[in-house]
Amino acid sequence: MDPGQNYHDYTSLTQELREFATQFPSLCRLISIGESVENRDIWALKISDNPDIEEIEPEFKYLSTMHGNKIIGIELCLYLIDHLLNAYGTDTDITSLIDNTEIWIVPLINPDGLENIDSGGKAQPKRENAHDVDLNRRFPDGSDGNLGNIYDGPAIDSSGLEPEVAAIIQWSVDHNFVLSANFHTGDLGVIYPYGNFGTSCNPTQTQYSATPDDDLFQKISKTYSFIK
Repeated sequence: MDPGQNYHDYTSLTQELREFATQFPSLCRLISIGESVENRDIWALKISDNPDIEEIEPEFKYLSTMHGNKIIGIELCLYLIDHLLNAYGTDTDITSLIDNTEIWIVPLINPDGLENIDSGGKAQPKRENAHDVDLNRRFPDGSDGNLGNIYDGPAIDSSGLEPEVAAIIQWSVDHNFVLSANFHTGDLGVIYPYGNFGTSCNPTQTQYSATPDDDLFQKISKTYSFIK
């Protein structure tokens, strides 16, 4: 990666991800997990020492730019990919990480928002997708009802959701992710399941909707967010 280059648009991001997949065929695979409203691929890069094999390893996912105008997260994801792939085999910690986990990185959830063109014909990234929907407010809330799950009961139903949201949900269901990070820019905060109370996601929520693992989520969140 060239640190002096401009921020990536959708085309240059796609090109860079394809170059990673070509340069490191033994460590990564580039996969489209779905399409946006305007039929742009939502790219996920899988990093593993055996990228074509489903191993019994912890799976991690890193996602970014659910809001199309929060472009710094794209760059953070690309630098993370670059560091992981180039350090493999020389850095013992990175090598162990890739050998013993499966890492998925989705740098751009909302490609249509990033590629938005305003009424004057000028490129103007926007928060929402091509339906003018804030994707961060369209993921169903598990505290309001049974969404289904991969283990028992009804299957998870993503019908009627924005295509970007449905793609992320289905992809997540198809894997056994044990930890996830979603990069936003412009604020410092940690929101954990079901982090509705007193947050911008649902400011009208009046009852704290804790999960059975609430103590663990709080401990993990504080570990990541507190500056020591």
